[in-house]
Amino acid sequence: MAKETEISDHTSTKQGFVYVIEGNGIFTLEGKEIAMLPGVFIYMEENSVHSLKAKENTSFILALGN
Repeated sequence: MAKETEISDHTSTKQGFVYVIEGNGIFTLEGKEIAMLPGVFIYMEENSVHSLKAKENTSFILALGN
């Protein structure tokens, strides 16, 4: 994600995870803010409301289950 961009609240019909590779941002999951820093692993249940905001250019891996 490019610096100072964001993705508003949304859900996924599948469970999944986010693994942050580089950068700095905020991942909001069900109302709880989680720092998106290198090495952070975030697990999401299916249908969890979440959003993202990049403070710096931020790279991450998103994997969704079946």
